[in-house]
Amino acid sequence: MQKKEAFFKKCLVCGKNDFSIFSKNEYRIWYTCCSCGLLRKKHIKKEVNLRENYYGGKFNLGNIYNKIYFYFYIRFVLLSYINNSEFLLDLGCGDGRFLGVLGRFFPKKMIYGVEPDPEGALIVGQKGFVVFDKVLSKCGFKSDFFKVITAFHVVEHFTDPIEEIREIGRVLKPGGYFVAFTPNIRSWGFKIGGKDWWGFDSPYHTVLWSPELLGKFLEDNGFEIVSRRNLVFEQISCIYNTLKVKLCVKNRFVFSFIKILLVPFSLILTLIENMFNYSESFEIIVRKK
Repeated sequence: MQKKEAFFKKCLVCGKNDFSIFSKNEYRIWYTCCSCGLLRKKHIKKEVNLRENYYGGKFNLGNIYNKIYFYFYIRFVLLSYINNSEFLLDLGCGDGRFLGVLGRFFPKKMIYGVEPDPEGALIVGQKGFVVFDKVLSKCGFKSDFFKVITAFHVVEHFTDPIEEIREIGRVLKPGGYFVAFTPNIRSWGFKIGGKDWWGFDSPYHTVLWSPELLGKFLEDNGFEIVSRRNLVFEQISCIYNTLKVKLCVKNRFVFSFIKILLVPFSLILTLIENMFNYSESFEIIVRKK
């Protein structure tokens, strides 16, 4: 890797100023910290339509699967940390898919969403939820307001992680919980895919973590770790997306055939990754001190 000074002064986790260029293309330059391995992106060259890639609004099996997963996640995980008389905030709520399921368990007046993309925020607002179309640090919430804040594949989008995490800490109640899902740079998929790994998701993602790095960063900013675990349900689709880029398969019919052939390989890799705690993405739950 080429050694070069990065545009940021020091690493978010270890505090050192020692970076190398990990990869580079027309959209961005990814730097890796030579000390701890954290990955950060320099900038996006051209604008893209987030809604087209993240929301879509089309009926598909993936959307149905997500709703089923969210139902059981809320029922068996989130309800351990909050009751329906306390406020909850979902960061990067997209088209409100998670909020829609959450509305089965909580009054809508107790649920808030933050979605910086105006078109996504409009969709959420039309579903009857309170939503802000700006980043959290610009929303002006009262201090110590929310019992739980969720961020499903959002922390990797933060352009200023320190500012956003400190704001999360400010608006959470003492003893409140922050729940995050994010790609895992310790995964074998990352090692196999390299610059073609699905987690880079150019040009959207800006910082990539491992469970240890994100845990330390959150601890350094006023939180204590409650749990960290692998997200098994995302494994196969993540591996597929990496291989699609790696193999340069653009024809969807060809790739559909390849996916069938890759099912046994993906299942085996999923079992091995989870056995050694190297899943493609992970969940971390922390509590405000």
